[in-house]
Amino acid sequence: SAAVQAIATGVAKKANLDGETYDNQNEFDPVTNYHFTAKKAGSYLVICNALILTLADGNETTVYIYKNGANIAQSRAIQGAASHGVAHTSDIVSLVANDYIEMYVAHTYGANRDLHNDSAWTYMSIHKLS
Repeated sequence: SAAVQAIATGVAKKANLDGETYDNQNEFDPVTNYHFTAKKAGSYLVICNALILTLADGNETTVYIYKNGANIAQSRAIQGAASHGVAHTSDIVSLVANDYIEMYVAHTYGANRDLHNDSAWTYMSIHKLS
């Protein structure tokens, strides 16, 4: 992502993923909706990773996979010390043409925190399996 994104505390917020490594089928929108729209039905491996900057001991970071606007998978990490919060989740998702996938993130710091903009730490990766 080119820009750091502020994430309010305690509320799941869509990650504005505005970059791509590759998109051979032109299925990801990095400009307007920040989501992946399947062109073909199949099973897709979805992997999401998020890094929230500067959390306190005991704070939580949660990353979610949303399908067509609904949460279908999530994972939470609890800080063992003051540091950046990283959460990771993955799922194999059945999609039909025009279904869409988004990544959401949340934290429990108590005030806005930034979603790290380095694609090595904050990303959504989707691959069609069958």
